[in-house]
Amino acid sequence: MDKRASVRDVISFLCRKDMLPNKRYLVVFLLLSTVSEHSDPLLETFSIFRQELKGIEQILCICENENAFTCWKDLIKARYGIDISGRCIYQLSFAEIDGTILSLLSENRKACRFLPCGGGSKVLLEKKVEGSLSALDVLCVNQCEGGNGDMATIEENFYKGGKVSWWNFFFSEQPGCTPFIKRDKFDFIVNTVIPDLRSWRKVCASFNLQHVTGCGGTTLAKHILWNLKNDFRCAVLKDHHSDMAATAVQVVKLLTFGYNELPPQIPVLLMIDGFVDTDMVSDLQQCIEQQCVKVKIQSTSPKVIILNCMRLESEEQDRNDSGGCIHRQQTLR
Repeated sequence: MDKRASVRDVISFLCRKDMLPNKRYLVVFLLLSTVSEHSDPLLETFSIFRQELKGIEQILCICENENAFTCWKDLIKARYGIDISGRCIYQLSFAEIDGTILSLLSENRKACRFLPCGGGSKVLLEKKVEGSLSALDVLCVNQCEGGNGDMATIEENFYKGGKVSWWNFFFSEQPGCTPFIKRDKFDFIVNTVIPDLRSWRKVCASFNLQHVTGCGGTTLAKHILWNLKNDFRCAVLKDHHSDMAATAVQVVKLLTFGYNELPPQIPVLLMIDGFVDTDMVSDLQQCIEQQCVKVKIQSTSPKVIILNCMRLESEEQDRNDSGGCIHRQQTLR
């Protein structure tokens, strides 16, 4: 028996209804290199699957890059008269594809942590990589899922004046629970300030959220991050005394992780808390911009947005501070 007949027999066996339920599975062609010859065995394999499945609705082609996609599409069009474009993925890295598939499985969502990559795709945040981001508290898209936080204890601590944790937001989204209260300026920041900042023509932008100690400014800032964790790679700077240059390296690593030298699609939203003046923010911003240049990130819109949560000593200082919008920063009170 020749190889072609052997392959056909195996495919016919796999596609039998008593082996795999019809319309309940996908056949994935993983194109790790360019297929450019009409005699390529992969093309014949595709044809056999198409015949056995009576169409291409159960076929998915994952291509390493656009060139591999174009060659594959053109070969199939020329040989079979079929447009395979709608059944191909070629604009995502394999890390993004792998992370997205893993994130669909409930057990993986509990055991693993994922970062957004754009267009609904995700990438697995490996423990080794997260460990290298020691200056950052990274907020993942599936934060707290599968954890064992004590709801009663955590909420009691918060309502007695303790610091807000990611668990508070997670619990508020569970069925039967009261939604987390949106503080003043929440909608304005999420719907107006941040979209406006994303239109600026610079790599790193920032804005200040000024608040009197005890009025909930830090809670508001973290609530914003939680709300945007699917649209940004969100993180909180753990220690405002951290070395600026080292922090910038970690922020840019978070930005670029999983893209495999492709331009990052999702910006970083970095919350900082405890900086005594805006000069420190400017220093961090400059370090981030320099690190972006070093790794050859070019962009006409911000890849990092810094949310600077600034404490004021008193309401009198709040009233006397001129604040307002300036060219490079936006100050909110």
